[in-house]
Order: sequence, then C-alpha cells, then structure tokens
Amino acid sequence: MALAWVLVCLLVSGGVNTAPEPLVDEDDIALQEEVEFLLAHPIDLNRATVDELLAIPWLDPVLAFRIIAVRDSLGHFDSQDQLQLVPGISPDGYDMLAQVVTVASKEPGWDGSMLVRLKADTVPFAGSRWSSLARIQIDRGGWQARGILEKDNGEPDLTDWLGMGLGFKKQGFGFVLGDYTFGSGLGLVFSGPYRRGGARWDTGVKGPAKLRPVRSALENRGLRGAGIEVAQRGWEAVGFGSYAGRDARLHPDGTVARLRSGGVHDDSASRAEHNRVDELSFGTALSHRWHSLGLTAEAGYVRYSRDFAPDDSSNSFFGRSLAVCGIGSDIRTGAYRLGIEAGVSTTGGVAGAIELAGDWQGLRVGLGVSGYGEKYFAPLGRWRSMTGRKNRLYARTRIGYRTGGFRFWIRGNTYRDFAVDSLPARLEVNLNQRINRFSFGLRMGRSYKLEQRRFRNSRCDLGFDYSKETKVTFILADEYPEQHEGRGRMAAVVLRTASGPVWAVLTGGRFDMAGTGVRLYLSEYGPMRVGFSYGTSESAWRGCLGFGLRLSRGTGVGFRLGCTWKETPAFELGGQIELGLN
Repeated sequence: MALAWVLVCLLVSGGVNTAPEPLVDEDDIALQEEVEFLLAHPIDLNRATVDELLAIPWLDPVLAFRIIAVRDSLGHFDSQDQLQLVPGISPDGYDMLAQVVTVASKEPGWDGSMLVRLKADTVPFAGSRWSSLARIQIDRGGWQARGILEKDNGEPDLTDWLGMGLGFKKQGFGFVLGDYTFGSGLGLVFSGPYRRGGARWDTGVKGPAKLRPVRSALENRGLRGAGIEVAQRGWEAVGFGSYAGRDARLHPDGTVARLRSGGVHDDSASRAEHNRVDELSFGTALSHRWHSLGLTAEAGYVRYSRDFAPDDSSNSFFGRSLAVCGIGSDIRTGAYRLGIEAGVSTTGGVAGAIELAGDWQGLRVGLGVSGYGEKYFAPLGRWRSMTGRKNRLYARTRIGYRTGGFRFWIRGNTYRDFAVDSLPARLEVNLNQRINRFSFGLRMGRSYKLEQRRFRNSRCDLGFDYSKETKVTFILADEYPEQHEGRGRMAAVVLRTASGPVWAVLTGGRFDMAGTGVRLYLSEYGPMRVGFSYGTSESAWRGCLGFGLRLSRGTGVGFRLGCTWKETPAFELGGQIELGLN
C-alpha cells in the first residue's frame, strides 16, 4: 500500500515543477547524502582504518584514533557495546555511532549493499516534488564498485545523475576508473568533495582522501576518467585525468555565462546541444609525511569546449583553459597543529590560508585565515565558481570548553571582499548544560546577510528525556535586523519517540513575524532519515507529524503530514520507501 501511494505521487506530480528550492545549501545536501550512505552501508569496526572512520562527519578525529587503539588492545570488537570502552565517548556519542558502524561476524569476503529509494511530498502553498535514487556497491578485498542513478521532477532528462565507479586499493597502490572524486591538499585553499568551512579545533585532522569512486549522486564536483595513487614509505603520488560534461548557462551565441551550481556531468546526447560544456582536466599531487611534518605539492590543468564570456563581473574567467598549482604543509607537535597552503593560477591570481589549532584537556581553540584574489581560479580544487569573483579575505575562529555535562563555545567568522565589508559576518555564543535527564541550550549571535543587513538572533532549547526512547524539546527563538524595522519570534515543541523499529516525531510551533526581511526556520523530521526544514517570513501556526517503520538497515517506510495555518490551513503530505540489501 505504501509503495502504491508513493508511485501514485510520482505519476501525479511528474509534470509539476512549482516547488521552491530546498532551504539548505549544496554542502548541507551533500552532508545529508554522506550520512545516508553511512546508514545504508555501516562501517565494520574490525576492518576500518582511521581514514574510513573519519568519513563519519560528527566523529572527533581524536576518538577515531582511540577506537583503533582500543580495537588493537582487545584484538577485535565482539560487539558495538565495546565502543563504550573508548575514552571520551559519551552516551549520546555512542548512540550516534551505533547507527553507522557494525561488527562483522564473518571473515572478510564479498560485501555489498543495494538501495532503492522513492520519495514524494507536497509543499504548502507551492505544489509538489518527488525524487528517486538507486545505488549499488560491491566490495571484494581491495576492490570497490559503485553505481548510482538519481532522478527528480526538476530535470528534463531521463536521468538526473547517472554514475559508475570502480576502485582498487591495496598495499600502497590504488586506482579508480569511472566517476570519482579527487581530494586535494589540507582543505584550506584546495578541497575535496567536501569543504572544511570553519576553523577546526583538533590536532589530528588529515586532508581529504585523494581518490575514491563517487559515493552519492550529490558529489557533483566529481570527475569522470581514471586516476592512480601510489604510497610508499611516507610518500604518496597521485595522477589523474578526466573528461566530463558540465551543466552550464549559455549566452545566445553559445559561450558560457556560468557553470550551473548543480555541476551535473551528464554525457548524454540530449544535453550536448543546449547547456553542456565539456571539461578536459588532468593533474598530479605529491606528498610526504614525516613524524610531525607533512608537505604536499599539486598541479592541474583544465580546458573547456566553449569559451567563457561572463557578463556579471569583469574579474571573472575568460577563455577556455587555465592551470593551477599549489603547495602546503601540516605541522603537528604536542597539543598544537599548524596548516599552511598557497596556490597560484595562470590567470594571475593567488590564494593562501593558515590555520592553527590547539587541544588541551577540556579547552579547544581553532583559528584560521584564508584569502584569494579575484583572478584566482582552481576548479580542480573544486572551487567551481568561475564568474563574479572578488578579492576576499576570510577569517574564522572557534573556542570551546567542556567539563562534565557543561559545554561552552564561541565561533565567529568575517570576510572582506572590498565591495561589502562585514565585521563580523557571524559571531555566535553557545552554552549547553545537561543534568541527568534535563538539558539546557542557549545560543546568541549576530549574523550578516546580503545587502549589508545584520541580524541579531537568539535561541533557547529546553529538553527532557522521559526515557531513552522518548524525548521532548521546547524551543524559543528571536531574530531582528539592525538596519530596519522587522522582527521574528518562534515558540515550538518537538516530541520524539521510538519503540523497536517504529518511530514517530511530532512538531508544533507558532511564528510571529513583523516587518520584512526576517525568516525563521523549524527543523522537522521528514520521511525516513532525511531531515526537513520548514521556514516562513509570515505569521503562521505550524504542525507536523512524521512516523515510520524501519525493518532493517536500508529498508523501511516513512510518512510525514504537515499543516501550515496562515489565513487558511494548507496541508502537505510526504512519503518515502526504501528497499535495501546489505
């Protein structure tokens, strides 16, 4: 019945494309998909390396090394419960880890997973949307094979994203073939499939993995071709090449106005005539690590099939080709870590970054500064923006203190692009306290948005754990702009409960909005595991019920029923079904 309902939604909404853009950015979606992958294909604690554990977005790198150390001392993990022996893992941390790790009961051999997902929902006052995903992964020894197919109602072609990748890695040698990602440097100037957007406060962070087959359809910075990686005695050398079609916005004469943010690389004939630009690229990287010092050097070249002729900035990339090179170093000593990177491109632009982190007992500090010139372009580093570039200096900091159930941290960032000066872009103070079943959270900050608007915001969360399965949270939030009249207030409650494979989440809230330019958000639990964020700039009542059944990892069904009441009520319905095999 559930499958029939979702299929009906797919057929009914197939021609509708009135849904608004998601209220999350590209990196948020990529992070969601990374979590989806881990949930559908958990990491085997007895076979995982430190790098594989670091793929878990919320895992502290220090804990990753401790997990390996505990495993080595035990010989092997007999169950997930032994994670609680690892120093520094809290009960909440254990609960989160238990969802994405497993302990294999057999000798390493064939391993794999398959996932088919259908999801459809409606949007209040806006229409409907749907999406589908099929993914298969097979592992055997050092071999990995992945295939991904994605489609939603926002794309005219048969497939929104179609990719396949084959990889092999063993005893210091590896290669990839097909769709893959290349992670470069330490993530300060260059970056991989993900970006390290803020200053980190740990001393054990490594840069992105060099070469790997794509793991999700949303790694839209992926390459298509082949790459080889060799690691021996502390040295690591990488060479790769790619020829992929990118989605672009074109001028009437066929020149490129800009690459689209989706970054789709679809080589189908249907794209060849209207919005495709071919990208030929190749590059190399060489790095070496001593006990406390790592050095890296990289170079790459990109050539496009069409000329770039952007009309929105005189400081953007023109022509068809460019080359880029960079160097970096990573120094670790005691409780400190220092990372430095610099890059230069043939367009005459330069970029650089420095980051310092300290980690003491209970106190952690991270400071970072990076900058790039308006003529610096590094698409191999996955900075896809080729238009509208400006000189920019970006600074960030995080300071945190933790003892027992008390946590306090400050984070902030600022940038200067010489057209709009923001000091600060964001400054946020967080305070958290847990006493037995009760939790208290307070966040106060000042944020910057476009057109030089600055906002002050505050939020208070009060939580109570009725049991391990049932939790309730009360939320109060307030936001107002400094330059003009306007104010937004929100009062909400979130109730979560679970019993075995059955779960349910109920949210309700009241939004009081005055003036213009203010928008508040309430995070809700959508179908299955993917979160859903409701936002409004108008006064309204909001309620949402999400519930579902999880039969096994990667298999289950979930529904969401929401209601928004402004002058009249508007209902929306969402459903998701997943068929998984591990």
